[in-house]
Amino acid sequence: MNSIPGVILVITRKKIKETLLNPIFYIIITFGYVIVYIIASGFTDIIRSDGINPEQNPLFEILFSFLTGTSGASFLERLFAEGPFTLALSLSLIPLLLYLLFSSLFKLGYEKTTGALELVVCGPVGVHFYILGSFLRNLFFLIAYLLSITLLSALGAIITNTVLGTVFFTSMIMLFILSLALFSLCIFCSVISRYSFASLAFFVVISGFFTVVHFGTLASVQGNVQDIWQAITGIVQFVSPLYYYMNGLAAIDYGDIAGYVINILILVLISAILTGSGYIISRKKGIAL
Repeated sequence: MNSIPGVILVITRKKIKETLLNPIFYIIITFGYVIVYIIASGFTDIIRSDGINPEQNPLFEILFSFLTGTSGASFLERLFAEGPFTLALSLSLIPLLLYLLFSSLFKLGYEKTTGALELVVCGPVGVHFYILGSFLRNLFFLIAYLLSITLLSALGAIITNTVLGTVFFTSMIMLFILSLALFSLCIFCSVISRYSFASLAFFVVISGFFTVVHFGTLASVQGNVQDIWQAITGIVQFVSPLYYYMNGLAAIDYGDIAGYVINILILVLISAILTGSGYIISRKKGIAL
């Protein structure tokens, strides 16, 4: 077990066990499943003989209004062309994703400030192995959750006489790759600061800024400020994982296979760069991390 894969595997198992013993984890999972149920059951309320009528359900009325404003009517039509399960998958993943990201940041920060990390990273174990173990723990639960949602959606499709088509599975792949990029960003933020609060702040600011850039929240500014903002966003969007994720979804909408694959590859590259950078920094800093 002194080999590198063996060391990482031991750390990963330890972290998976810790997560499974945490009752909050089961609350998060249950909440995600409830979201799937609400979306799937609510979809039957808005189906009428003349098509989809979101006004029949307050939740769907809000969702349709938001998605139309951010992604366009054509994307919305394709999103629901195969039923509600693509939307249910995306929304239900958010609670688990936030839990995995924030718990990873807080856990590492807590162990650094209390000195617990020094007890763990001895012998063949390095901080870089420990951080990779956290990454694999997140990956394990992400895959398991996506598989469970797929099974639930397949059951729901049978009950509602719908199907899980290409949009569902291609969207799930994009969500998976985006999650990898966010996990990698989590690693990077966790090693550039010694304290969990600072690491969390870095992550929230960076991911929040990427979100603002995409949705153009500040597009209402006027004059020179608007010109400066547009110049900044025009540059920043090319390093934003969310930018390539949304481009990938747009490629699904237009049936652009090449564009879909290219955006996946760019997201993988971003994830590799962030993970590699975090690995190198943590290896050089050691327990002084």
